[in-house]
Amino acid sequence: QSDRVVASDVSRRVVAFIGEHPYLFEGVSVEERMERSYPHGSLAAHVVGYTGPVTTEILEESAANADEEGAIAYEAGDTVGQSGVELQYESVLQGVRGEQNVYVDANGTVLEYSKAIDPQPGSDVVLTIDATIQRAAEESLARVAAAIRVDVSPDCVAGSAIVLDVSNGEVLAMASAPTYSPNLFVGGISNDDWNALQSETSANPLMNRAIAGQYPSASTIKPLTTLAALDNNIVSLDSEYYCSGWWTGFGQASGQWCWKKAGHGLMNIPSGITNSCDVVFYEIGKGFYESENPEALQAKLREWGLGEAAEIDLPGEGVGRVPDAEWKWNYYTSAADVDREWKGGDFTNLAIGQGDLLVTPLQMACAVAGIATGGEIWRPHVLRSVQARSGTGSSVDYEPALLRKIEEPEEYMDAVHTGMVGAVYDEADYIALQFQTLSVKVAGKSGTAEQAGHKPTAWYLSYAPADDPKYAIAVTMEDATWASSSALYVVRDILGALYGEPSTSQLFISDINQWD
Repeated sequence: QSDRVVASDVSRRVVAFIGEHPYLFEGVSVEERMERSYPHGSLAAHVVGYTGPVTTEILEESAANADEEGAIAYEAGDTVGQSGVELQYESVLQGVRGEQNVYVDANGTVLEYSKAIDPQPGSDVVLTIDATIQRAAEESLARVAAAIRVDVSPDCVAGSAIVLDVSNGEVLAMASAPTYSPNLFVGGISNDDWNALQSETSANPLMNRAIAGQYPSASTIKPLTTLAALDNNIVSLDSEYYCSGWWTGFGQASGQWCWKKAGHGLMNIPSGITNSCDVVFYEIGKGFYESENPEALQAKLREWGLGEAAEIDLPGEGVGRVPDAEWKWNYYTSAADVDREWKGGDFTNLAIGQGDLLVTPLQMACAVAGIATGGEIWRPHVLRSVQARSGTGSSVDYEPALLRKIEEPEEYMDAVHTGMVGAVYDEADYIALQFQTLSVKVAGKSGTAEQAGHKPTAWYLSYAPADDPKYAIAVTMEDATWASSSALYVVRDILGALYGEPSTSQLFISDINQWD
C-alpha cells in the first residue's frame, strides 16, 4: 500500500519535531521526494510547460492500461506534466517509482522491512530552443508592447514569436506573451496565484499563442495568394494592374479601398507583393470568383498547410480555418439565404487575408519557411534528443521529417522572393533602414489584420539570409498598431540576436497606416 501525503514542503522544524517525538505520530514518516526546479524562471515557459498533481482521469486511464508494455503506473499524489514538453514527453521524463515491502500487524504497524526496489529517475531531454534567441524574442515582445501601450493602445500585452531552422524544422525560439513562471506550480499552485493567472485582466498567460492563437493572416497571405493565382492562370508573370486607391471590379456600389488610399499606380506581380497593393489581390480574388475552379485558392492555401495542424510535438495546437462556400453556408445559419452564399467579396477578403480566414503563427512560420526553401516544409519540433539514463550521450535523437513538399515552378517562386525582398528594401526607406545594418539580406512581409472593436493584430514574416535561407520568423502582436510600427521591430531584434548585430534604431510607434 502507498503512504498518504498529509503535508508537503514542510519546514525543518516540523521534520525535527516528528523525529524527536515518534510516539506522538504513530504511522507517520518523513520522506524526501524530488521536485521540479526551473532555474530560468519564465524563459520559454510555454515550451517547457509545468507539472501538477495527477488527476482522477489520469489515474483511471493508468489503471485501465496497466497491462500494456511501458505503461506508467500512477498513484494518488504523483506529480505529472500538465502542459508543454512536460506533458508531451511525460512518458520519457517520468521515472520509475521505488518500492519497499514491509510486514505489518493487524493494526497496520510496520513490524519488519523486507526487500526494496530503488527508484529510477526519468530521462533528460534536450530541446532545440536557443536560450539567447528565446530571450531576445521574449524581451523584444515585452519592450515593443510597452511602447505601444504608451503611444497607441493600452491593451497591447499579447503576442508571439517563432524562429524556425528552415532546413530541419527545429524551433530555435517560441515566445508567447504574456507569460508565467512554471515555478508557481511546483508543490502545488496557491489559490491566489491560480486566480491571478485566470483573471479577466491577465490576458490568458497560460495559452501558448504561438501554436494556439488563431488570427486573420492579413497581408502575409499575399505570397500564397500569388502562387495560387499563377498556378491557376488567374494572372501571369506579365500581368499589370493600375491602383488608384479605389477598386470597383464588382461595381461602384461594391467598391473597396486599397490600404493606400492615394493609390500605388501601375503594379505588377512582384511589386504588388512588395507594396502589398490590395488592388492587385482584389483582381486575383475576382479572377477566382469568375473561374471554372473557384475554390482553387482555398485548395492552394490548404496545400501550404493552412487549416490543419503543423504536427509540432507540443500539445494544444490550433488548426485555424480556410473558409469556403460550404463552410459559410453552414456557419451563418441565422442569416438570410442570400447572405449565406459565397460572393465575390468573400474572395477579395480571402485574397488579402481578411474576413473569415484564421491561421496560427506556427502555420505562417511553416509557410514562410516553405517559401524560403522553394516548397519544402519540415515538421516543426522542439525535441532534439533524449539523454541516456546512465553515462553520457543520447539514447534517442530526433529524426527530422518532411511535413510537405509543394511543387511550384521556379519562376513563380522567384517572383515571390523578389516581392518579399522588395518589401524589406524597396517599399519604404524607414523599413529598409531597420535592416540595412545587418550583414545579410532579408526577405519579409508585413500584415495588419483589422478587427471590429479592437486595435489591429500586427504580423511580420521574414526569412534570412534571403539568398541562402537558414531562418524563418513569424511575429504577431494583438491589439497593436500597424505591423511596420510594431511586429517589424521584434523581427529585427530576433535577427540581431541571430547574427550578433543588434538594431541601433529608435522605436517609431505610429497609429498611422503608412505601410502594410
